[in-house]
Amino acid sequence: MSEYSYLKIGTFCIWDIRNDVDPIIMQLFTEHENRRSFVINDAGKPDERSSYYQVSVKILKQRLDIMGITIAESIKAMELGKKKLMELIDLSIEDEIAEKVPLTY
Repeated sequence: MSEYSYLKIGTFCIWDIRNDVDPIIMQLFTEHENRRSFVINDAGKPDERSSYYQVSVKILKQRLDIMGITIAESIKAMELGKKKLMELIDLSIEDEIAEKVPLTY
């Protein structure tokens, strides 16, 4: 049976992984922010159903700022990533055209 880890803001999932936990993500939380939910098993005893961490966006933003992960840096990284992706798409399109259109002189 697999276990999953998610990082969500509200209901929007921004990161997930199967059978692992990212230690960098875990640096964003403290142990007292851990929440657990339980179900009662057939023997009438509680079984842990899930464990999750919950913190306000304000606190999370402060922690990210301290780590140097600011909104400005995130926007800069996103723009750089978009630029690199567009370059890859352009190269891919150029390669595809070159394969289909013979050069004539």
